[in-house]
Amino acid sequence: MANSLTAASPEYRSARMQNLLKAKLVAREISNMEERATLTNGIKVHRPYHSDVSVNSYTKGTAVTAQDVTITDEYLTVDQTKEATVYIDNIDKIQNKYDVANKMIDRIGYALKKNIDGAFMAEVANSTYTVTDGDFGGTSGNPVTVSVSNVFKLFTTVEAKANTANIEDTTPWFFVVTPNLKALMQQTNLANGFNQADAALQGTLKGMGYMGTWGNMNVFVSNSVKHTNVFTTSAILVDTDIVTIAGVAFTADADNTAVGVGHFSIQNSEDLCMATLVTAINGTGTPGVDTYIDITQANRDILKNAGVSASYAAHVLTITSYGNITCSYTPASTSYGTWSTQVADCRFGQY
Repeated sequence: MANSLTAASPEYRSARMQNLLKAKLVAREISNMEERATLTNGIKVHRPYHSDVSVNSYTKGTAVTAQDVTITDEYLTVDQTKEATVYIDNIDKIQNKYDVANKMIDRIGYALKKNIDGAFMAEVANSTYTVTDGDFGGTSGNPVTVSVSNVFKLFTTVEAKANTANIEDTTPWFFVVTPNLKALMQQTNLANGFNQADAALQGTLKGMGYMGTWGNMNVFVSNSVKHTNVFTTSAILVDTDIVTIAGVAFTADADNTAVGVGHFSIQNSEDLCMATLVTAINGTGTPGVDTYIDITQANRDILKNAGVSASYAAHVLTITSYGNITCSYTPASTSYGTWSTQVADCRFGQY
């Protein structure tokens, strides 16, 4: 039979568009906004600090020596401008079933806030104090491997360092953790007799955002915590090796023969090879057969939204990102590099 009845079958459109996933953003909850009213114009906000004093023994009738007082300037430079632009034609606005413009406005607002969240969390790199494996009986400077058995020790160690450093408790302390660290906290609660994983976390939001108090701190969960992946090389990569960052593949080609989206030239030495890969990941420099062929705009957007940034020095390629990403290496035959375990820099501070 040769029936053709497709034209009689209608198609329908849902009453609404699909919602894109959104991570809970926490920077606004814990950052200092007191200068906002001042920053209607200007390029810097100065907030100096003064020197400390010491207490001396005093003998009656003897002269005292005045202590020097110094003022040191610190300032915030206002130099970051971000944008996200789309175009919706008036004809489409009239004829479309959905209010695409308002949907995009909402998404742009979220994307800008997410960018702020990642940049804010990345400032953990400038912290004065750190908790490392040395505080757990291991090697100082190395990351802590957190488990159910030591996760509460992490919190108490952070609190002890804050107390030792005389960090004020005039306003609450906060700790921003990753979803994986939150899971360990919940498992610890269960292991210690709580009826449910959140019994000791009296937060109103289950999932992302504010969790409640744990270890005398207000705890937030964020997918924007700074993460670091390290790729250690032992030799120059070879043709058809693939390095993948957050699902975006970068393929090695022989020197001066980069061809195809996402391919890069291995140059003639390990350092030059990795330096070229860095420019390919960061999207800097000048694309070409002797450097790299740029990735698609869709893949570039993936790296931008993840806050991916690459650097290289002495056999070590370092990838930082706003949140957890997956990195991998597929060698053509012999492996000339290895990825280390991803490290998350959770942020502790005072409101």
